[in-house]
Amino acid sequence: MNITTTHGDKLIALSNNNKLPISDRIKVKEAIEKYNNWRNTLLQIEGDINSIISRSVELLNNYKNYIEVDLIFASTEDFLYRQKDS
Repeated sequence: MNITTTHGDKLIALSNNNKLPISDRIKVKEAIEKYNNWRNTLLQIEGDINSIISRSVELLNNYKNYIEVDLIFASTEDFLYRQKDS
């Protein structure tokens, strides 16, 4: 199941951007997969409210760290780092 949201749409637009360096293109495709997995996992969380919140925050932090560290910071190009959040 693919769920589109503003963030998901931005990742897709980024992957289609002709200015995206080839070295980052594969990592952005991986990020889209991670995004879809993260969203699908969120939808499957069950339990009481405290466990749902705790697990959701854990998943969000893991995803956020992946995007900020593994995708953007680890890139050898400046393109991803320079993108503004609009």
